[in-house]
Amino acid sequence: MFLAFVLHSEAVKLKMQSAVEREGTPGDAVNLQTVENISQGDADIDMEIDDTNSIEDTIFAMNNHKDQSSTKTTSLTLTELAQQMAVDDDDDDIVNSVCDSSHVFVGGYKVKSEDSGLLGSILSKHGDIADNCNFKTPSVRSLFIQHVCDIVQTLKKTSIAFITTSELEKMVAGLSDIEGACIEVGWLKERLVEIYEAKKAIPMLGPSSELRKTQTERKFKIQCTKALVEEYKREIVIREEELRNLEEKLRMDESVLSVDEEEATTAEMVIGEYKDKLRRIVELGSLHCGLV
Repeated sequence: MFLAFVLHSEAVKLKMQSAVEREGTPGDAVNLQTVENISQGDADIDMEIDDTNSIEDTIFAMNNHKDQSSTKTTSLTLTELAQQMAVDDDDDDIVNSVCDSSHVFVGGYKVKSEDSGLLGSILSKHGDIADNCNFKTPSVRSLFIQHVCDIVQTLKKTSIAFITTSELEKMVAGLSDIEGACIEVGWLKERLVEIYEAKKAIPMLGPSSELRKTQTERKFKIQCTKALVEEYKREIVIREEELRNLEEKLRMDESVLSVDEEEATTAEMVIGEYKDKLRRIVELGSLHCGLV
């Protein structure tokens, strides 16, 4: 009721402003037909603004009516909505005057009753995250705090399998807007980014994904290459054994060669001596030459 009441008031103001622009007269001179049209539109807005809706959905509903009334307007962000809410300080008196058992005050912030324990835990762990907020109006700060609670509640109730990337992008965008108002939500934004990256990783890990297919092919290739490497290692062991045998044979043959060469040299000397002896006898001409 709190957020719906405030947003409903803002929506009525927007439609009044649009009506004034269409009529081309000051706000206090709008004709009765225009007022009746605005009242008729209020019923439509009431149907779209509900406590069960998220802040983003409620803002979307307001922007939808706003876009239909005038092409000059732009979409409302959380910060822009907060700025509009902070224009009139009397808004706090109006809001606080609404007695709603579905909302409670925790640490000075008005949130849904079911978020009281959650907000208490957030403030206990992270401190007063809105202490340095640019907006001093309690209702505006409560708007931001409620948005933070809504996001955390969504994370509590949703698993990685069911949350969508569009939802996460929407939450991150909302937190970025809140950060612009100096609300300390870096801890929550960091978790959302982690979840977003994990969510994007799910299809990449599927059995039919290109990454999986490429990895399967790569593993098969690695197995084949490993088998070849092992075969080469076994071949090397065999060849090394053969090489050692060849080296042993080489050493043995070199030893034999050395002995044979030495014996051949000795034999060559003996042969030379025999030749010298034979040559002297042959050169005498006759065996009795020089004897008589």
